[in-house]
Amino acid sequence: MFSIQSYKKSYNGRTILSIPNLNLTTGIYWIKGVNGSGKSTLFQSIAQYIPHQGYFTLDAIRGDLSSRIFLKKLSYSEAEPQFPPFLTQKELLLFTAQCRGIDFKLMQELAELFSTTDYWNNPVHTYSSGMLKKTGLIMALAGRQSLVILDEPFTTIDDTSRDLLKKHIRTSQQKDGTMFLISSHEDAQAYALPYTASYEIKNQQLILCK
Repeated sequence: MFSIQSYKKSYNGRTILSIPNLNLTTGIYWIKGVNGSGKSTLFQSIAQYIPHQGYFTLDAIRGDLSSRIFLKKLSYSEAEPQFPPFLTQKELLLFTAQCRGIDFKLMQELAELFSTTDYWNNPVHTYSSGMLKKTGLIMALAGRQSLVILDEPFTTIDDTSRDLLKKHIRTSQQKDGTMFLISSHEDAQAYALPYTASYEIKNQQLILCK
């Protein structure tokens, strides 16, 4: 189970997003919102990238900057991932696998699935936005995390990669019980991906869609 308690994020005294209480069980959850609504802010807060009020709990483990157990239970792919420009994809995947205690073969299998191995010895500063996006997705999808957070995962990648990603999400959720939080500025129906519930960020609140 994943829960949000008394969450609030503000910038310069202005509230960006407020979620008093939310409890989610395993499934695929769609978070819709226009650009700038707070989708990325929420995801960065959960991943402990930025400070915030309130707290998150995953599998009864409370998350904060010092909670390594909490952070090992989740993975996060940013909408526009950025990496050290001099590193190659292979080096990034090896480092990620080592830090998270994941078999590197899982990273390699995903790289082969998304057809990036022909480029993974090239420095990432030579990558297109689509290749950068696929690199971030591979890093987030490998392993068996309780929660996988994907920020605008279907943008900038080709149609074949979108179909592969949807299939992987469905398989991981059904086989391993992985929970997914997926953000988009579009409705879930646009990607024909089954979801447990859909929410919209509007007026600084997270609202359940009917």
